[in-house]
Amino acid sequence: MRGLVHPCKIYNILAVGAPVVYIGPQPSHVTEILAQPGTEHPWCSVRHGKGRILVEHIRQLRRHSAERKCPAAITALFAKNVLLPRLIDGLAKMEAWSADGNEWQAVFLRWNPGRTAVHLAQNHTPEVCMTAAGHDLTTISERAWFEVNGLRLPFIVYAIANTPKPAYVFYCLWDDRASGQGRGTLSLNYGNRLAPVLAGQRNPGQRSLEIMLTGGLDATQAETDLQHQLEKIILGKKPDAQR
Repeated sequence: MRGLVHPCKIYNILAVGAPVVYIGPQPSHVTEILAQPGTEHPWCSVRHGKGRILVEHIRQLRRHSAERKCPAAITALFAKNVLLPRLIDGLAKMEAWSADGNEWQAVFLRWNPGRTAVHLAQNHTPEVCMTAAGHDLTTISERAWFEVNGLRLPFIVYAIANTPKPAYVFYCLWDDRASGQGRGTLSLNYGNRLAPVLAGQRNPGQRSLEIMLTGGLDATQAETDLQHQLEKIILGKKPDAQR
């Protein structure tokens, strides 16, 4: 979904034509918007710790930003006829299939190591996204383990209450640098986030696998069916041949 989702406050700032002062790393979603060719919106970008440069940029923006007007080039970037086809194309890339009379959907997301990885992963869980879409979730298991091709994967298992057929969501969050995976990795609370820092493993990357199953079956059978599907879609790394 790169290029479609950005920090929401930037849109309001652009709409009123206010100057933008961005403090943070480059590239980022904010600089991606403002650095588009043909855009002349007044803005500046400063890295953390560059206070003197920031002061000078603010003074320049104050001198040259008397008139507030959102450039037409930026407005065109976020027009409905531009973004909607890209959004549809992105959604169409989610995996969906049928097996034994059941419907499956799977979404895999990966956040590269960095300061925002944990926060982004924390905001893309079923408890956040599916409830925001109007679904009622009930936690069936806070940690169900699945052995798949040499991997031991921890999933949180949810039941969706307001669907015509029984539906279940299986959610696995994987910390790239953790020595072990479990409920602590899944919950992303401050306690388990501090442990990697003390071990010298800061800003780890995150990966999530979310699988939804819809069909006429109970929770026990749903977990059994998931095991079969995981064995098909997750490929284990073959051991190096002995020399």
